[in-house]
Amino acid sequence: MQLSILIKTSLGLESVTKAELRDLGYREVQTADGEIRILGGAEDVVRLNLALRTAERVLIEVGRFEANDFDALFDQAEALPWGEYLPETAKLLVDGATSRSELKSVRTAQSMIKRAVANVLQKKYGVSRLTESGAEYALEFFFLKSQVSLALNTSGDGLHRRGYRKEAGTAPLRETLAAALVILSGWDEQGEFSDPFCGSGTIPIEAALMQRRIAPGLHRSFAAESWPIIPENFWREIRAEFAAVVLPEGECSLVG
Repeated sequence: MQLSILIKTSLGLESVTKAELRDLGYREVQTADGEIRILGGAEDVVRLNLALRTAERVLIEVGRFEANDFDALFDQAEALPWGEYLPETAKLLVDGATSRSELKSVRTAQSMIKRAVANVLQKKYGVSRLTESGAEYALEFFFLKSQVSLALNTSGDGLHRRGYRKEAGTAPLRETLAAALVILSGWDEQGEFSDPFCGSGTIPIEAALMQRRIAPGLHRSFAAESWPIIPENFWREIRAEFAAVVLPEGECSLVG
């Protein structure tokens, strides 16, 4: 199944994430403010979640369309193939944002989109009521003027949550931004690296992960791990692939 994969980034870091994608072998990408779009499969969703150091979230875009009122939003959302992505027991959580759109009420949009999706699933599975007893699916919407994007968040928590930080300092730096700073510094992952004002150490920790070839998502979980459209063995096999290239501990040339 071919998927429209939407990679969310912090504004200004699109080119850094795009370079990461090129290094991972992805050439056909479309870039806009705060997002990069590629076509791929379920295995790409897994690989991107595990490997991207500077992205914020990886989503599957189910649909993108024009809507100037809530009736059009409902009709267009109901026309999308939700049954290809969601099982009968999906627990759907809908949230999003609007910008310069006639559709200003987030609460109304949440209600309309959820009702439209429910109608599709009830028809597909032949039920009058959805139990929502299964895995969680966070459906994110974004309205920009008349443009509507509906996408499923495969990452769950933001990708800056690597899993190694147990406590945050008083002014925490996002791990994704710290990784971007290391990349933009031009450090070749071989020479000396020094951060004399490192605070809680986010920048040198991200540098150490790069130096040892540790994928940033290797030791955390993701929302889509419980989704039927992504086979469980993909997570196991691609994790093993990344784990196999981790360099052993040795002399460290990083100082913080």
